[in-house]
Amino acid sequence: NKNRQYFRRFRPLNTFYYTGGRNKDYGYLDFLPAMRNFDLLVNQQDAQIHALAGPQPAVPLPPAALPPLPAVNQSRGANEWLSAADEQRAFQVDPRFEVSLFAGEEQFPDIANPIQMRWDSRGRLWVSCSTTYPHVYPGQEPQDKLVILEDTDGDGRADVSRVFADNLHIPLSFEFGNGGVFVSEQPQLTFLKDVDGDDRADERQVVLSGFGTEDSHHALHDFIWTPDGDLLLRESVFHHSQVETPWGPVRQQNSGWFRWEPATHRLVSFG
Repeated sequence: NKNRQYFRRFRPLNTFYYTGGRNKDYGYLDFLPAMRNFDLLVNQQDAQIHALAGPQPAVPLPPAALPPLPAVNQSRGANEWLSAADEQRAFQVDPRFEVSLFAGEEQFPDIANPIQMRWDSRGRLWVSCSTTYPHVYPGQEPQDKLVILEDTDGDGRADVSRVFADNLHIPLSFEFGNGGVFVSEQPQLTFLKDVDGDDRADERQVVLSGFGTEDSHHALHDFIWTPDGDLLLRESVFHHSQVETPWGPVRQQNSGWFRWEPATHRLVSFG
């Protein structure tokens, strides 16, 4: 736990807002106080580790009493929350077309804050969702999900929901392949696989790590396979990546594409 908290302090998401070019716009609100609280968590874990190494039996420390983060108001306003039915009524649709609801978070709360969706070969809709965005705060753990929605009775609406994987870390993008799913989890690319056929990921493997995290909604996205079987990945502005591979580190700065060869694990940056 101490190493996990330290990593979130050492290499936090959204450093462009903590110390970079946008720190005056957003960072002064609650980003820097959050870093202070991560320091407190790490110090407490250090004290516990030292106590365990001492001659006397260690007494578990209570959870850290973290100072509250300052309240942040919507400086630019916020849209009023609309139900799915209200949103449909607000659509302006060409009369030749019809828009119908396949799934909504009122019926399926797991799809709160959806980011990306893809249809699989069985006609099921997969959705990556993030309530952790824009980043993990001190005392929290990532709770993001990859959800499968299925219409089992053929009426055009989902009636079954399954969580394929949870506790993900801001899964901006995902793509099917190699018998599983590749998903972005800042600062890494993760491979998820269902081994026993229950629509639940049993295996998680970090495929690549070291991608940029300077702005969490600019991280790895736009996954797509090339005709010759390589996976294309993209990241956007502000990011500085140094990705470890068997062929040596691959670096990229301020937006570009990656091309990854699953057969050889070779990664190339371009664009």
